[in-house]
Amino acid sequence: MSSKLDHNGENDLTDEQLADWKKEYGEDKVWTFELTDDAEEQPYVVVVRRPSFTKLKSFQADLAQGGAKMTNAITGLLRDTMLYPEYQRFYKRVDEASGGPGDRPGWLMALSGAITRELGYSAEVVRKK
Repeated sequence: MSSKLDHNGENDLTDEQLADWKKEYGEDKVWTFELTDDAEEQPYVVVVRRPSFTKLKSFQADLAQGGAKMTNAITGLLRDTMLYPEYQRFYKRVDEASGGPGDRPGWLMALSGAITRELGYSAEVVRKK
């Protein structure tokens, strides 16, 4: 019997589903993150797959343009990589115009930052003389 993981106020993420995604995308290419803040009683769980290099190139190009392109880059990265919850369900927590509470707009930046840190974007590079 599948053991349900009780996250996000829902009971639809299973250990078997995580195992299936790891088999499909690779053990080290499925990442589970927990978003926490002062207003949340329990962490909000998000599962993503490692973005492709092509997606990362597009993400970087859009980020470099700034403004609305920056927001598009972040939402595009999350939409393309999010496995759990379904992206639209997550987005309802971010944007009230999508029909949800829209009480966590900062989660877009926080989660995209966590993904890029996993890819080495925060690596310190020191020039040697």
